[in-house]
Amino acid sequence: MRPERASTDEESPLVVERSRWSREEVLVTASITLIKIADSIELYLPGVITQSVACQLGVSRLAEQFLGVSFYVSLAISTLVFGLISNKLGTRKMLLVSQYMSIIAISV
Repeated sequence: MRPERASTDEESPLVVERSRWSREEVLVTASITLIKIADSIELYLPGVITQSVACQLGVSRLAEQFLGVSFYVSLAISTLVFGLISNKLGTRKMLLVSQYMSIIAISV
């Protein structure tokens, strides 16, 4: 036997309209936006800094490129090292420590 189809008058709408975002949705959206902005700055800023340092010190183009590559390699290695430390100590402790270190670095 085939099941009967409901008439179109009885069907519920597929999309429920809401007038406002919840507080959690706003916080998650703001957090993701800030993370994306920070990631883009983190990738763009070292290129500007290496050019500035190269101009001030009068180093060659090759030395400037080596400076940029060494920065990114050290960033990758530190990510691996602190990832392993985070797995051993716990993510919450590492986040708190990095937050405190950032606060100290900004205030100095």
